[in-house]
Amino acid sequence: MSSKMDIRTDEKTPLTTRKHIFKDIILTITTILICMAEGVELYLPGVISQDISCTLELSHTQTGLVECSIYMGSTVAGFTCNSIVRHFGCRLPLLASCYLSIFSTLISVFSGNFAALVATRIFIGLCVGVNLTTNGLFMSERLINTNLYEWMAFITSASFCVGAGWVALLAHLFLERVGWKYFLLITSIPLFIPPILIIHTVFSEPCAGPSTAAGNGIDTITTDSEIDKVPKRKDGSFLKSMATFSKLTYFAAVLSLAAELHAGSTVIFLPHLIKKYNTLQTLGNTTSKNSCSTNIHGSQFLILAGVNFGAVMLGKITGYLLYTKVPFKYSLFIAGVFSATSYSVFLVTYKIEWVSMAFSIIKFVFGICSCQLRLLRHNAALFHEGELVRSCSFITAAIQVGLFMGTLLTSFTTPLVTTTVCLVASFTEFILGFVMKLEK
Repeated sequence: MSSKMDIRTDEKTPLTTRKHIFKDIILTITTILICMAEGVELYLPGVISQDISCTLELSHTQTGLVECSIYMGSTVAGFTCNSIVRHFGCRLPLLASCYLSIFSTLISVFSGNFAALVATRIFIGLCVGVNLTTNGLFMSERLINTNLYEWMAFITSASFCVGAGWVALLAHLFLERVGWKYFLLITSIPLFIPPILIIHTVFSEPCAGPSTAAGNGIDTITTDSEIDKVPKRKDGSFLKSMATFSKLTYFAAVLSLAAELHAGSTVIFLPHLIKKYNTLQTLGNTTSKNSCSTNIHGSQFLILAGVNFGAVMLGKITGYLLYTKVPFKYSLFIAGVFSATSYSVFLVTYKIEWVSMAFSIIKFVFGICSCQLRLLRHNAALFHEGELVRSCSFITAAIQVGLFMGTLLTSFTTPLVTTTVCLVASFTEFILGFVMKLEK
């Protein structure tokens, strides 16, 4: 057994068999669709909140609750996923969260009132938070050809920003025509249905989560029904991995919180600044925050698509290419400098051209860091199996806290306060690039 404990090279289970290749391809498609649906759900508030506020005549506080509700649920899920996965594995929670997301969306569509909308969005946030952990673990446990891991991690990370851009493009095409209620039906539901069918048919066997050998300090991996459970050795390399676990986990958690706080706030911050720009363009004729005439509309949704998809995708591709070539601390240094510089623009002007350019830079450097963090977060070769679940859950919780804090700032404070806090988060990335040393 190698130091990385690659258990999939036995002659009885060749990697080139058609069955294994087929399963890896189907696994890729499944995780891509789920990640796209997660991206759609988490970026949906920036697309529809202004329209909901106008249609339901919501107050500023109520609008803020609509914008933050999904992140409330995902934050709670981030802190509970560790226990959920340890008791039920990853397959059952993943399936349940997909089903419940569809069910909650249908309730929010047909109820149409503020209380039901907030409640269902919180519940969808719980489902998305569970998905964010279990989807990556589902991929890590079932991927047969481990040489494809980094490529798979990149593809799934990139598909998240595809979902973010997709929902903005759909808004450009359909939101003003069909309204926010029916718009919800065509966003994430079509992306959840195929993975549900695939998991039921192709991946019907349970994951390895609940089958760990408790009490003896040795865990087992189950990647396919044809592969025997192979215990991991409790030797010097395992003790080293425990030290790596603590180092990687706390480093990635702090960085994820800082990165998601300022980049996650852009989900709402960019639409808010576009609305503010529209208001300024009316020369004071429109003063109501909920006025429909100043809502983000038409081709302005393409700005969201360009920033949330184009800029982030370029960043993720860059991060993937740099992952094994450039030390991670240099990526953090660059991300901190460019993010801080870009946020400084909002202290000077709200012109849509400058705002779009600044957010594009912010999302580009965020894409670099988020791609590299995902490669670390779900890498089973770096962790003892039990620690992989715990680490992934802990980092996911930090991500959701950052998202929630960023959205909370944007929804309930002024642009000046949001910009100031995001500048602090950017400098945190900059400092981490100096003080943290990450072993490959």
